[in-house]
Amino acid sequence: MKKRTKSSDNLKGTPKAKSLGIWMDHAHAHLMEFTTDPITTDIVTNPFTHREKAHRLSKGEEGMHEKEQEEQAKYYRKLGAIISNFQDVVLFGPTNAKLELLNILRADHQFEHVRLETKESDKMTQNEQQAFVRNYFSAR
Repeated sequence: MKKRTKSSDNLKGTPKAKSLGIWMDHAHAHLMEFTTDPITTDIVTNPFTHREKAHRLSKGEEGMHEKEQEEQAKYYRKLGAIISNFQDVVLFGPTNAKLELLNILRADHQFEHVRLETKESDKMTQNEQQAFVRNYFSAR
């Protein structure tokens, strides 16, 4: 099993696979294409960090919440742009971020061709995430 982490820029072009697994929370999304090659993980990060939150909070709570919502929307749009290149996507992870993204994608007709499903999971190591994706798509 290949344990290479790389930039999400590699997923912007034509995907090698039709299926994508995404382990996610509100801060990070680990994207794994299901192919015959060893699975590798690309990471997309929400730019709204704890440091940014503390900085914005010092300027006022309302401004902090606006910035947080703006950055969360950018994070989900970036994931949506990647997901639109796939036919079958499973979103999994320990928070409700996967459900928030699912609702956004289902409301957009651009994603009607994508089969989307969510699964509950705990925090996982990279190897566990890759095994989850392999098992999920192999069982279909």
